Amino acid sequence: ARLCLPELKNEFLRSSLLLHTPISTILGLTNWNFDRRIFGQCASLCDRRRRFGLKQCVVTQHRRLGRIPNMATISAEEEDIIRKRLISQTAKANGFSTLNKLTKRFLSLCASAENGDVTKTEDIYQTLMKELAAYELQVTRLNTIRAANHREQDKYKIQAVELEKALLQVQGEIEELKVTLEKAREERAHKEEYEVLRRLCMEHPARSETRTAIATLEKDIAALENESAQANGVLELRKKQFALLLHAADELQKELEDDTAALDAVVPMET
Repeated sequence: ARLCLPELKNEFLRSSLLLHTPISTILGLTNWNFDRRIFGQCASLCDRRRRFGLKQCVVTQHRRLGRIPNMATISAEEEDIIRKRLISQTAKANGFSTLNKLTKRFLSLCASAENGDVTKTEDIYQTLMKELAAYELQVTRLNTIRAANHREQDKYKIQAVELEKALLQVQGEIEELKVTLEKAREERAHKEEYEVLRRLCMEHPARSETRTAIATLEKDIAALENESAQANGVLELRKKQFALLLHAADELQKELEDDTAALDAVVPMET
């Protein structure tokens, strides 16, 4: 059993690394001399992982090393979801996590190897190898799920970019439709104004009828002007004739007066 400890060490280290937890940091090992105090620390860490989730344990380990991982990109809601998934996928019905169970199994192997019970050590070793293989399969499955989730995230990012482009395109179309709507409103207002003017124009007669009436009136005016000119000519003629008549009457009256005066002068002389 002691000859198989290096292989067991590698398997245990690999399973711990698959969980993103440095086993050397957890156990504080330098030469792989395991004791119960070290595995008690490992069990305590596994118990804290089961109760508080992976993030708190990792942050604690990095604080011990003087470096804190950047968790600012993970929201509280996402952190709670991840914690619940980790607990639900790693916890068992009896309340112990798989890693805690492996740790206890490894403690039993070390205790059996120290007692020198080869048969029991081989049995525990085979059982531990099976549990490590099952645990590795579970971690591989989780890594596969994580890779699938990453692919889904990439797909969602691409869809988000496409949706953003579609949104920008729709916003551009909305702006164009707003301009078109404004132009349509202006055209409608102009058409309404034209309709009002058309109704006003329909209240008046047609232009051809108006032109015909104007031409008739112009002819009547011209005829009346001709008649007026003729009447004025006749009136001037009559004025001249009347003036000549008055002049002749004046001349005749003067001649009568002269004749009367001459007769009056002749009659006294005869008497």
